[in-house]
Amino acid sequence: MKIHLCVIFFFLASVLAVQQDALFTKVLNAAIVEVLKGTCFNTVHQKYFSAASNFPYPAAADKCAAADAPWPTIDEINAEPNVMKQIISNHMMIFGAPLPDGHDKTNCTEESVTIGTVEIKVQTCAGYDVELTECLLDVINTHYSLSTPIEPRWIASEWMDGTDVKKNILFSLLGFQFDAVMASVSSVSTTTWPAPWDIGVRIPRSDLVNFTCPYMAGGESAAYGPRALPAGLTSLTVSTLNTAGLLIGVEAGTTMETWVQANCPQATLSTYTDGTIPRTEVIAGNLHVYFAPHLTIAQDLIDNPTLHLVGEVTHGRYSLAVRPSLPQAPCPSAASTISSSTLVLIAALLSAFVLA
Repeated sequence: MKIHLCVIFFFLASVLAVQQDALFTKVLNAAIVEVLKGTCFNTVHQKYFSAASNFPYPAAADKCAAADAPWPTIDEINAEPNVMKQIISNHMMIFGAPLPDGHDKTNCTEESVTIGTVEIKVQTCAGYDVELTECLLDVINTHYSLSTPIEPRWIASEWMDGTDVKKNILFSLLGFQFDAVMASVSSVSTTTWPAPWDIGVRIPRSDLVNFTCPYMAGGESAAYGPRALPAGLTSLTVSTLNTAGLLIGVEAGTTMETWVQANCPQATLSTYTDGTIPRTEVIAGNLHVYFAPHLTIAQDLIDNPTLHLVGEVTHGRYSLAVRPSLPQAPCPSAASTISSSTLVLIAALLSAFVLA
């Protein structure tokens, strides 16, 4: 089955419109500003992580100011087709949910819903990220006085699998599988192209999808397990990670790998395409140390008494990843700062969803 060239351009236009389509992102930014004025996020965080005293709710750095994130009016939303208008009409915002791991231990029940004339499978879920989204939807529903409130629904997706486009949560978002991703996503990171399009080049995530302003501070921490430490060490701190004989595991192609390479040249580094393996290897005693996002480490410390915190090694900010709108013209000719090679790869990638 072949795709007409205009269909390719149709999907390319969605990418080119990432920076142009702002209504949905503006609504979420305004909701983030409103929620951060109160205690909802902190209450959720304490519910899940009160046992991890080293991980209080990390307030967002450089968060949106109210003046920079005004609420779009309902007339603006209704003026033309856009993601937010669809969400209000469907009474549903669909989020990509990482498969249960780390702090994303979402418990989901599948159901079928009809959007327009299309029936899709979604999940009703409970968990940390789910409750954070409920904080946001509460203020959105209240602000717009919606008679039928927007409810969250979820579609489970693998995180950043490098072997299958449909097992990568950001590419699934780009492929219009859901509306947004709230899963401690950093907007400044890069991602690899899934096979068979991987050409050894990492692409900025912001070239693929929109991002909101940050709702919390983020970054990565390190933890160590039961394996006997090299001679002379009885415990580990960030300053002692650069030790000969220390075995460190990280997810490949991440800021964690870059940090270890730059700061721990004497240690032995192992990298893994599956970011959960380093933790498993540390718990099993095959590695000394692994790196992971702050909240994943926090949950791991709660779940595994053999693990111990090394400390925070990188700083960042977490935002919602937001899908672009459908383009208005089937064969647009918009200008873009995204490279032509990137656009060709995006077209090929999106065709995988169209032909599914």
